Parts: sequence; C-alpha cells; structure tokens
Amino acid sequence: MSIKYTYPNNNYSYSNLIKNNYRRKSELNFKIVKNGLILPLTSKETFSGQTGGVIDSSGNCIEESLTIRTNPFIKNKFYKTWFVGLNKKPFKDFSNLKIKKKKVIYIGALPAHYGHFIFEGLSRVWIKKLFNPKEFLFVYISRLNQESHLLEIFTLLGIPKENIIKIETPTKFEQIIVPEPSLRLNDYYHEDFRKSVAVNYKQNKKNKKIFFTRSNKNGRSFGQFFIDKLMFN
Repeated sequence: MSIKYTYPNNNYSYSNLIKNNYRRKSELNFKIVKNGLILPLTSKETFSGQTGGVIDSSGNCIEESLTIRTNPFIKNKFYKTWFVGLNKKPFKDFSNLKIKKKKVIYIGALPAHYGHFIFEGLSRVWIKKLFNPKEFLFVYISRLNQESHLLEIFTLLGIPKENIIKIETPTKFEQIIVPEPSLRLNDYYHEDFRKSVAVNYKQNKKNKKIFFTRSNKNGRSFGQFFIDKLMFN
C-alpha cells in the first residue's frame, strides 16, 4: 500500500505497523451461557464507561461479551472500552426477572458511529453460518435508535428484521450464545469477517468505480468535504 498521501510524521508508525500479520487462522469459537441475563447499554452523557452486556446466572459479567480495543503501539496494552460490562461489580438484583424460554444469539454492543459499527458492531455476525438466522433471535445492546439506518445492513446480510431485537430492559434467557468477535481493532481479523460482512454488488452493464460518501450520515470524517468535491467532479 502506498504511503504517498500520509502525513510525514505518520510514515514511520505506518511502516512498522504494516509489517505485522494481523490475520488470525485459528477457528472462531462461541460460548453458551445458560439462564443468563442481558443488561442494556446505559445511556450516559459521557462516551466512555457505559455499562451493559451478558451476565451469567451468578451475576458475573461474561468477558467474551465485551468489546476489546488494543493499542497498536504497545503490546498487551488495551484502550479503555466505551462500555465496561459491570465494571467488575457482580449483578445481584435478579428479583422479578422471569426466564424467557428462548435461545438467543448475542451480537454485541453496537456503536452509534459508522466506522466502529461496521468493524466492531458486525464482528459477531459470522455466527450465522452455524445458526440459521431465520430460526434464531439475534439480540444486541446499543444507544442506537431502532429505526437507525445502520441497522438496515442486517437484512442485507441475511438476518430478517423481525429477528433483530434490541435489549432495552434487563432480560433473562434460557440460553445465550456469545460468538467470539471475528475482528478486534489493532489486534486481529479473521477471514470469516470478510465472508460474513462483505457484500458484493454487481451490475453487468456498467463497470465504474463507486465511492460511498457518508457526509449526509456522519460529519466526523476528516477531509470528507474535499473528497466529496473531488469525486463528484
């Protein structure tokens, strides 16, 4: 990959990082939590430190349900996650919670940010190759509105809209399947991510390059205005 257009002070860091082999070849796994509880993502004014996730029958947070972000420059160094599960405090209030006689697949906490939604929010979708999405409920926690345009991608990936459920109150299930992420930022990616998320659109009559802008969806992209202007001309 060319580094012609990168900032000079980023060239050194990029040149070192590109040497790493991020592809993970070992098989992805999943965890089954019986009589588990899913807590909704808390709504806080601050971005970080939000709580939520999957809890076992003893009230302990299932670490596999969290989103892990590693530091690309320091080995075994982790960024503070944008949500922290139970913050290592056991959940003890199981009163008035009935077990729903359903088996669900937990696809994680979905970020309300376009880029993180694509890479982290969809990293557990690979599990649909093992469990038919037409027969299982896929549940998530998020601050996203249920009418968000971001959620439309699940139907494109073969998961029926009616089988995508947002957890908004503490909900206990007979069985919760927690897939391992197929991608972790700055850490690894698995071929199953590409196979489960990449959607190829083909149109035989045209052979043009297509640029997907998000200027009308998310205004946080650096330099987006200049890119749009170049592409539209």
